[in-house]
Amino acid sequence: MSKTFRSILTILLFTSIIILAEDSPFVRYPAINSNGTQIAFSYQGDIWTVPATGGKAVRLTIHEAYDGYPQWSNDDSQIAFSSDRFGNNDIYVMPAEGGTPKRLTYHSASDVLNDWASNGELLFTSNRLFQQVE
Repeated sequence: MSKTFRSILTILLFTSIIILAEDSPFVRYPAINSNGTQIAFSYQGDIWTVPATGGKAVRLTIHEAYDGYPQWSNDDSQIAFSSDRFGNNDIYVMPAEGGTPKRLTYHSASDVLNDWASNGELLFTSNRLFQQVE
């Protein structure tokens, strides 16, 4: 899929999600997979997927914590997301069709997922404070 086509598809996706959010204000953080066939999003604090053409959404996580910021891996086999399951946001990854999420970060500061790097590593921001030692 070309980068231009993906950008146009993403704009259409966000427009659709905004319209959907008017009826359901808890739909958040949509992410489209690399071939444009599936959308991952957060709804009522869990991660869901739905075909890009519409249809029945599938809930991938069921947890009392808030799961958000889903991102597809480059090969669409996994979905990574941030969750506050232990009091602060940590990064998790699970198979794209669902399954038990694997916790990847354990720091007490919040970590928020941004994207997958081309080499398959995850990019995230953190509220960790660093002190320079002299």
